Amino acid sequence: MLIQLKNISKHFIQGQNKIEVLKNINLTIAEGEFVAIQGSSGSGKSTLLHILGLLDTPSSGSYLLQGKDVSLLNDDELSNLRNSLLGFVFQSFYLIPYVSALDNVLLPGLYSKTPRSQLEHRARELLAQLGLKDRMKFKPNQLSGGQQQRVALARALINDPAIILADEPTGQLDSRTSQEILLLLKKIHEQGKTIILVTHDPATANCAKRTIHIEDGEVNVLSA
Repeated sequence: MLIQLKNISKHFIQGQNKIEVLKNINLTIAEGEFVAIQGSSGSGKSTLLHILGLLDTPSSGSYLLQGKDVSLLNDDELSNLRNSLLGFVFQSFYLIPYVSALDNVLLPGLYSKTPRSQLEHRARELLAQLGLKDRMKFKPNQLSGGQQQRVALARALINDPAIILADEPTGQLDSRTSQEILLLLKKIHEQGKTIILVTHDPATANCAKRTIHIEDGEVNVLSA
């Protein structure tokens, strides 16, 4: 199994109060799945995604990724695993504003041992495949929202990760552009990637093969 969560809980302390965000989450995701995690604002879905993406740690429970208990890994091991196995796409794109689309895509690859020339060849191929062949030298403020999200998709794919984690990837896009991005995610899934998509929108969740509904920090419904 690619991902196994066992009794995962997450809480924060605010003054004298304990705020429970996730409550005893048990979940498995197989290699090659396209899964949506759908819930309203404050349901815990983004916190769950951050734990899955090794960006946050649970308060209790265990997380097995490719059979490895990630709680036993040190910071360098977690960083290496995150950079090699996971690709991230966010609602706000998080592109570096003062560099080109090409350089934004290259950034995660610079932390790998892949030669620069090989990385640049792959980055150019990815941008071309995503319809940005003529926009590689453009900076983010010269691109539309949909084009910026395509750059973010290419950046997520540069290290050929097994898993793509997408947190509200259509949240800042109009309906037509949103559909284009969801179609691209489907194509990426068809190429063998595991996709985990977080969304508040049931219609967006419908593009996945399986939907995990989360409410008040608890998984309450699984649907195909």
